[in-house]
Amino acid sequence: MAFNYLSDEEFESDAEEHSHSATQQSKKRHVIHNYFVYSTTTKKSQCKKENCKTFINGKNTTNLKNHLKKPCHKTQYANYVKEVSDQRDVSSAKKSKVRESDQSTSTNQPTLLEINSKKALYAVNSKKQLRLRRRFSFFAGSTSFSSVLAENLDFKQYIRELDPRHVIPNRKCLRKDILAMAQKGKALIRNRIINALSKPLSTADIWTKKGLTSSYLGITVHYVSADETLEEAVIELISFPPPHTGDAIGELVKRTFQEWNLKVPIIVTDNGSNMVKAFKLDRCNHMEEIIESIVNEGNKESEDVRLYSDVDQNEDSYVEPDSDDDLNIDPDSDELSVAHQINIENEEVEYQEFEYQLTDSLRTIINPTSSSSPADDKQELSRKPCISHMLQLVMAIFDKVKSSSSSNSTATVPAFVRVISSAKKLVSKFNTSSKATPMLIAKCNKKLIADCSTRWSSNYLVFERLIQVRKYVNEVCEELGWDGLNNSDWAMLKSIVDLLAPFALYTQLVSGSKYITFSAAIPTIEELKLHLEACAEIVGLNLVSNAMLVDLKRRFDFITIPSSSHFDPTYLLSTILDPNYNLFVINDSVMRNTAIKNVLKIAKQMGVPFSSKPVSENEETDLAMAEERRTQEDGLPKNLFQTSFRRLYQKTVNANADMEGFNHDHAQERCTIQMELLDFINFSSNSDIASTSGSDHIHIDSILFWTKAEQKLRFPFLQRLALSLLAIPASSGASEREFSVAGWQTVGRKNRTTGEHLAAKVFLSCNKDLLRPLLF
Repeated sequence: MAFNYLSDEEFESDAEEHSHSATQQSKKRHVIHNYFVYSTTTKKSQCKKENCKTFINGKNTTNLKNHLKKPCHKTQYANYVKEVSDQRDVSSAKKSKVRESDQSTSTNQPTLLEINSKKALYAVNSKKQLRLRRRFSFFAGSTSFSSVLAENLDFKQYIRELDPRHVIPNRKCLRKDILAMAQKGKALIRNRIINALSKPLSTADIWTKKGLTSSYLGITVHYVSADETLEEAVIELISFPPPHTGDAIGELVKRTFQEWNLKVPIIVTDNGSNMVKAFKLDRCNHMEEIIESIVNEGNKESEDVRLYSDVDQNEDSYVEPDSDDDLNIDPDSDELSVAHQINIENEEVEYQEFEYQLTDSLRTIINPTSSSSPADDKQELSRKPCISHMLQLVMAIFDKVKSSSSSNSTATVPAFVRVISSAKKLVSKFNTSSKATPMLIAKCNKKLIADCSTRWSSNYLVFERLIQVRKYVNEVCEELGWDGLNNSDWAMLKSIVDLLAPFALYTQLVSGSKYITFSAAIPTIEELKLHLEACAEIVGLNLVSNAMLVDLKRRFDFITIPSSSHFDPTYLLSTILDPNYNLFVINDSVMRNTAIKNVLKIAKQMGVPFSSKPVSENEETDLAMAEERRTQEDGLPKNLFQTSFRRLYQKTVNANADMEGFNHDHAQERCTIQMELLDFINFSSNSDIASTSGSDHIHIDSILFWTKAEQKLRFPFLQRLALSLLAIPASSGASEREFSVAGWQTVGRKNRTTGEHLAAKVFLSCNKDLLRPLLF
């Protein structure tokens, strides 16, 4: 077929004649077509170059451009690129002139079409506007966002750039939105607590705002939710002006629980005298209040406990220790040979012992039959002490050590006292120097931690950081010509850090909120006892280690010694019911019998269902023949809790190496919950956990263990009690965290945030992870 070459004019005429749509007619011609001729008859394009004349199907610009890129068309392709660039420049210039012309001549009133094209603001009650306001109020309430920024011009412009239709509320409306959001969140949290699988357990403490301008009572609640997870919720931060008496605290907490419609059996607080008085079981009798006031006046808690006294300095003030055996100190030791003695004036422990005796005697005088009546099922609010605070009091012995040679130059100061003093002076010198601190940061990117008496494990944190940067501290001291610590001082400081490290670790362990802590109390104390016994063999630390051991035993006898007059079996039962820790106590016959004896009493106190009906012979046989097996979770990490109690675990394994499985006690008068506890003890003691090594332990989710259907069928009454006991916090650390958030919300220019607005922001900040999926 012959193909006739067409000129540019003929090509354009042919294209116009064969056009089939107005769109094609008005479409601009591409520059690439200047180098080709298109025939509408053959629907092919022919290259214009004389020595090429190649035919290309169609007139697709990409195909034409690819042909022009061939080496034989270098000149044509270069011209094509230049024409495209010139065309773009001309087009941009035309658009700019048209825009300037429109702006200079747009003096007429906008048309209806132009008005409708503009986006109108969201209506005040529109779903979009309300949803954005809720999001903004939740963000402002749960962060350190200052409400003043809601009226900041730059912030408003930023929001308008994001969404021109949204108008953020002003400062006053934002405060109202935060309060409304907090009220709605409280209703959601209340329903979540009421529908929980366990009883609600609480913590409480008092916080004073910086500058002593106002005081608040913080209350938190802990529970096992319907989602089978351990949850912590802050429910109130209540303005609490002084005086902070026990009666005022008790009434305010009671009123708060009534407003929330909660029946809380246990609350955890520190050992302040007002907190102890606020939650005594029998507070309503005037006679008890009189006796209690006498006790409080005569037994004030001493903060300056002297563990080290000088015989020669003040003979009248010296108190002879009870005996050397009580302190576990060898009378022939080198420490005593230099006339150093320890005097533990543990007034807090003595006051607690007297308080327990007084309460028991008073209860007998007021109502002799109340303690032994089986029909008395009344649930009372029982107070548990904060384990973390008590551990810190044991650690504080280092701060309460005083040298007997303060006025006697012949007395010898213990090595650890001198090292502690030198280390703290060195840290203070670094932190107050504008040369040393930058030099240290430049060398290791760390600075020394200053001592803070109100911070938990402060001594450990200070000395531990000092040990970490020892090399760089020595280098800085050498460059500045300062006197540092010698090698023996560093060795003693390392021994002190090793002594305090377990206390800091277990303080953090029992202060957690994302996992079970109450059942870890007994293993923690027993492990620390073994640790102190081992440290007592270290030269230079045997004196203070023995002192700490004595103090630890006196403070925690009420949870570890069943024969103690004020023993609390709640800790023991929770440890037995936790599959992660029960191997430490379950094979001790005294511990078992104590738990079985008190399980019914604890169930009544917790307000959980139980059965007082004696177990029938058939039911007892069914329990005895129940399958004994342990369900272990696959794929979970090794149990960090059990393997942390290294010394206690080894002691338990050695003691139980030759012990046979525990048999059922077939007592006919056991109640149902007691029989379930017997069955669980038999189930646990015969499982393979007691025979495995420490490295083979796997982590068992105790909440998941007790919420399984098989446990509910086998232990219907014990299951609810177990979940309630395991949900008890071992520490009042939750209240301390609440106060940290409150301080964060009132720092700097936000210090005027008070009252219900501060309470709302703290509530949203602390509970934001719980509220976020519920509110949106």
